[in-house]
Amino acid sequence: MEKFCPIKKVVGEFAVMRPRSPEDASVAAARELHHLLRSRDLRPALTYLRTLPSPLTLLPNHALNALLRALAAAGRLRAAASLFRRIPSPTSHSFNSLLAVLLRRGRGRGRAASALFAAFLRSPSASPDATTLNTLLHGLSAASPRPPPPALLRLFRFSPEIYSSTPSRRTPSQEGSGGAAPIVITYTTMIKAHCAKRLLNEALAIFRTMVADGVVPNRFTYNTMVQGFCDAGRMELVKEVLEVDSFKPDTCTFNTVMIAHCREGRIEDAMKVFDQMVD
Repeated sequence: MEKFCPIKKVVGEFAVMRPRSPEDASVAAARELHHLLRSRDLRPALTYLRTLPSPLTLLPNHALNALLRALAAAGRLRAAASLFRRIPSPTSHSFNSLLAVLLRRGRGRGRAASALFAAFLRSPSASPDATTLNTLLHGLSAASPRPPPPALLRLFRFSPEIYSSTPSRRTPSQEGSGGAAPIVITYTTMIKAHCAKRLLNEALAIFRTMVADGVVPNRFTYNTMVQGFCDAGRMELVKEVLEVDSFKPDTCTFNTVMIAHCREGRIEDAMKVFDQMVD
């Protein structure tokens, strides 16, 4: 039987009675908020928020950003914007989250998105990154009315130059990398926007630039081109894409090509594609 130890008892009681440090309280509050935000019903999370003393200073940025995204996803844009304005030091993720929902809301939000982006560029604590560029391109390419591809192309070429123009604004991960360099999502969004306007040669030129820049296309890139070329009836371009060594067509690719052949009455060609898929 273990002997009774007064010192161990006192230490144990002290550990139980010791108040949490501010850091412990912040971590615990963030964990609870993240847990409550898993539900589609935001009321428990908002109720919990009201019980916290000074939640905007207690909660870390990642928890506030999670709440910002949840409010935006629930369509509570005013509440999301109000929260954003009250965050002590908005991060790039904070700006990107609100920018995405403003662009997604379509008409009437363009001016607010422009103002937010301008504030982003002036922010001393956050800098636009590759996510910002992708958010802008995706939001604008899906907007109604959709801006012309040349406008998107100017943004595509100009944004990374803006982001990396001031060395002091770069994060450590951006040093030596030219700031917010376009990534695969960026190029794929540009290709999709040009295909939607039937600017197929330009879309193919962007693809070639992508490869020349050392950005590896993924299956979404290839399938975006295949879909766009099929919709335009440019099967010779589809063939060119299918012959790229690094492209491994999937079920989506084959289905898109077969539908295009059937739509043009080329049943034999559609059957040949089906046989390739089976093989």
